[in-house]
Amino acid sequence: GRRATIFTYSMGANADDSIPRQIACRNRGAWGKIQDDDDALSQMSAFFAFLAKGTEPDVVYWSEPYDDFATGHRLTTAATPVFEDDKWKKLIGVIGVDVPLNALDANFGESENYLRLLSELQGRSSECSTTQVSMCEMQLLRNDERFSRMNGACPVEFPLDQPNCCF
Repeated sequence: GRRATIFTYSMGANADDSIPRQIACRNRGAWGKIQDDDDALSQMSAFFAFLAKGTEPDVVYWSEPYDDFATGHRLTTAATPVFEDDKWKKLIGVIGVDVPLNALDANFGESENYLRLLSELQGRSSECSTTQVSMCEMQLLRNDERFSRMNGACPVEFPLDQPNCCF
């Protein structure tokens, strides 16, 4: 089967970098170092950009229904990625809205389409999504200026079928 792409991070100034870097590099991924004073979420942007490669512009993605801690309501989230351009899929951000299921219940009741939608949303938790990028795209992602801490983390890979794509 297809091997997973693995992203690893070393957390803190005294963290061991060698093992996380080896794991990422041996699995077509990327490694990053998150310093003690860094915003971890910002430093993980390479991972989010990788996930965005598997999405399509102008498509709304719905989450599996979940219980909202703050309101106590059962919700689903509708979200879509926002890219700088559609060709390279440089992720700018995500726009999303939480939708209370009771609002959907009130509008759609027990209709067959609505029940099918709920079943599909609930089934998503049992599936892993797949994101496939070429060796070239992965190298470009590793070397993007937004991810400067990852530059050079893995050796440059030259895809045999695309010898000039990375440079």
